[in-house]
Amino acid sequence: MKHLLTSVILIACMFAFAVSPIRAERLPVVTPVVGTPSLITYGWRTPPTECQFGNLNPATFAVGAFMLPPEEYQLVFLPLSTCSSCEVGFGVTTIHVVLQSGAACTITMSVGIGEASYPNDPGCPEPGIEWCTSTPTLVTLPAAGLHDISIPLYCPCLAIDREYLIKLSIESASCGGDVPDLVMDASPHLCTNWNNYGSGPYDLVDQYPTWPGDLLFYAEGICCSPSVPTEHETWGAIKSLYSE
Repeated sequence: MKHLLTSVILIACMFAFAVSPIRAERLPVVTPVVGTPSLITYGWRTPPTECQFGNLNPATFAVGAFMLPPEEYQLVFLPLSTCSSCEVGFGVTTIHVVLQSGAACTITMSVGIGEASYPNDPGCPEPGIEWCTSTPTLVTLPAAGLHDISIPLYCPCLAIDREYLIKLSIESASCGGDVPDLVMDASPHLCTNWNNYGSGPYDLVDQYPTWPGDLLFYAEGICCSPSVPTEHETWGAIKSLYSE
């Protein structure tokens, strides 16, 4: 009997450690933002720009006390919705992420582009394969305020008529003992804003009824042709196309 009780307790402890944090415990604290973001640019060059992609709306709300690094956030976008000049393909050269801080911050982050997948609903794009990602960048926000953080990125030429995701990966963040606020517009959409802090991606708008808008992530890039094939290809296979 003693051995049975010990086994039950051990199994219960293992189960407790295996359970991920409850998402409902991460309650978004929503506040309106004031002012316009100041641009902070990283990278040694100014990439060419022919089009912008992603969320180009003005900053309206901030969600504070929410980040839980290490984690990632992703925003779904359709390139054709903001860029009509690229007829076949587009290549991303820069990612912009808008954040708000209440003090000076240091953030280790990387950005990337992934293609949408549809594992559960053909009308609901979810995070899929990753096409490109930057190396981790140590970002310094010099003071409190709104910040538009620009990080260069190289991506292959992707088909213009598909849905993709802009990804922000936060490895660590410190703003005088706090974390930075996520910034968004005033129009929340389902199947558009995704978060993953270790238990798999989930829809922020679906999870939190008070989520105020779409993440303020956007990209700059160029028109290109031909676009690379996107079904059943690895990034290594795609890079080989450029090495021949």
